[in-house]
Amino acid sequence: MISNKLTPLFLAVFIFVNGFSQVIEGNVINQNTGEVLVGATIIIKGANLGSVSNFEGNYSLDISKLTSTNFDLQVKFIGFNDFEKKISLINNNDIRINIQLEESHFNIDQVVITGTRTKRLLKNTPVSTQVVSAKQIQNVGGPDISEALKEVTGVVVHSNSFNNGMNSVELQGLNSEHVLVLIDGMKMIGRVNGDFDISRISPSDIERIEIVKGAASALYGSEAMGGVINIITKKTSDDFGLNLNTTVGSYGRVDGNLLVDVPLGKWKSSINLNYRKYDGFDLNKDNEIEDAPSYNKYQANFSLDGKISEDFSLNLETFYIKENNEVVSSSIFKDKIENDNTAIRFKGIYNNVFDFVNLDARLEYSEYNHQFDRVVLSSGFLKEGSLTTENLFKGDLLYDFDLGSHKINGGFGGENEKINTDRVEGGKKSSNLLYAFIQDEIDVTKWLTLVGGLRLDSHSEYGTELSPKLSAMIKTSETTRIRSSYGHGFRAPSFKELYLDYTNISVNYHVIGNPDLEPEKSNALQLGFEKWKKNKYQSQINFFYNKIENLIDYKYLGIVDGFGTYESTNLHSAKTWGVELDFKYYPIKWLEISLGYNYLDTWNAATDDEMTFKPKHRANASVSFNLPWDITWNVRGQYIGNKFYWKDFDDTTMTGTKAWIDDYFLLHTNVSAPIKWGITMNAGVKNIVDYYDKLWGPMPGREWYVGLNYKFRK
Repeated sequence: MISNKLTPLFLAVFIFVNGFSQVIEGNVINQNTGEVLVGATIIIKGANLGSVSNFEGNYSLDISKLTSTNFDLQVKFIGFNDFEKKISLINNNDIRINIQLEESHFNIDQVVITGTRTKRLLKNTPVSTQVVSAKQIQNVGGPDISEALKEVTGVVVHSNSFNNGMNSVELQGLNSEHVLVLIDGMKMIGRVNGDFDISRISPSDIERIEIVKGAASALYGSEAMGGVINIITKKTSDDFGLNLNTTVGSYGRVDGNLLVDVPLGKWKSSINLNYRKYDGFDLNKDNEIEDAPSYNKYQANFSLDGKISEDFSLNLETFYIKENNEVVSSSIFKDKIENDNTAIRFKGIYNNVFDFVNLDARLEYSEYNHQFDRVVLSSGFLKEGSLTTENLFKGDLLYDFDLGSHKINGGFGGENEKINTDRVEGGKKSSNLLYAFIQDEIDVTKWLTLVGGLRLDSHSEYGTELSPKLSAMIKTSETTRIRSSYGHGFRAPSFKELYLDYTNISVNYHVIGNPDLEPEKSNALQLGFEKWKKNKYQSQINFFYNKIENLIDYKYLGIVDGFGTYESTNLHSAKTWGVELDFKYYPIKWLEISLGYNYLDTWNAATDDEMTFKPKHRANASVSFNLPWDITWNVRGQYIGNKFYWKDFDDTTMTGTKAWIDDYFLLHTNVSAPIKWGITMNAGVKNIVDYYDKLWGPMPGREWYVGLNYKFRK
């Protein structure tokens, strides 16, 4: 007891006699890149004493009130390994400790938002979420994000010679029209035949991609019946920064990107400019049809952030894409496709309203133009096709607050959507939507969290839809999670499905819409288990089941006015079920091994058989080496099982002959190495085994690429 009482006195005397500093200070940086880390937490373990690194990465701790000359300094930052250092005041007269944090192999401490529409650590979010990091996207080296998504377990990217080079995403057997795509939470429009072309988005400005599978209509409404892909862009910085990247590769590939962060007093701005070029290819010389289109793509993003007061901030985001595609589609025509997509959003965030509520108000406007024309090869004559213009105006108010053990969030808003095209009856259509949702996340105990949510959509065309969801997370230990969920999803019929009126004279068919269509509906179940040991391994297994009703398809009506006529209808139901497994292992500091496997089974009521173009088995594997001098090298493999399609299918009897597409294996590699003066080299080879399929491609076989990246940060 006496020694405990005298310890502060001895410490005070020691400080007075030796005159060493009563402040610990220093900075916190990224060990790999040298960038300062803003917001790192620095604490003295066992004492009520801590600090946070500022915008320059600096921190300061007043230790004058410590009662011991020896203590542990601990530093934490999301996405990095914890840092601990034993400090002895007797041996440090002038205490300055500069800290270098090592990036974590795991993303379990990553902040995510998509699953609950609120910020949660990945390991503590009740809704199972997959994250694709910027590093993973860089390791793939693709010209767009579809390349990175292809290597995510349970994500299927469809690309073949029949859709003019589009890449659409499927989740758990549900097609692209059932997957909602967001950029920073902003809904992306511009679907062609129901598919959203994910390859239109450049990977240059992306911080991460969050993927939530299964019905998410309770939070996001229509289109989220099969899941949500939320593309999170890099945030504006308080410091001036410059990032310049250029890549060249096979088949005339050229990618160029400029990203600039410019501080403007109390405001922060960021601009991203991107250009991509590809010459296309033709594998089958036996016919005139080209396998993949040539393209030129332009993208520009601008972001502006400002803090008006301690609790009130404003944000402006703009997004623009323009692309021109050309492909020889027959012995007669070359197709010319021009798309441009503009989106703008104003967002105001007001925290601590009434001292406990956070508000997020948003206004969004998006426009998408799709021009399809044809050129006669023999004469060069331009045969004008059709122009489709979509507009979406959206406004909503989101809120969240804590009430005891309850974390409540919700919102309400409205949308006005318009389409102008010669392919719908009357040429122009418009619809209105009002919606409201609420969600309650309850910490029942330290080991059990429940989430209940409900959303009501009231639409001018299809009526009302109520979407509930219930999730549960059990923490059986600090490093183990069990997650389960049930969700109801729906997809509203599109304008074209409701009002299409189109005749193709060259092939003698007529397609009409159906204004009496009902929304497609689904019930989804998920059960997942996750276990990890920090910096050693991370394992996940997820079981899923989806039952879909009122699927919209085309019904053959026979010959009407001389044309084979098809009508949109709620034709049938379907089921998908399966399991997804992921395992990451870090046997030593410089080696990372990843394995993934996806089993998918399906049933289609229309044919009383499996669904077409859906392989039962898919697998992926990668080995990454973190070598000396900051050199990284990875080798990645993919296996895609065989799948079938109906040959000579009869629309009246819904029967045909099964034809099979062979399974195949792909192998890729990439290496990244710093050179000098902030320049990094990146090079790789895709499809090392030189696999290709002339009919079902459109992989051209082996491809190479090499690029340089320059990064400057003040």
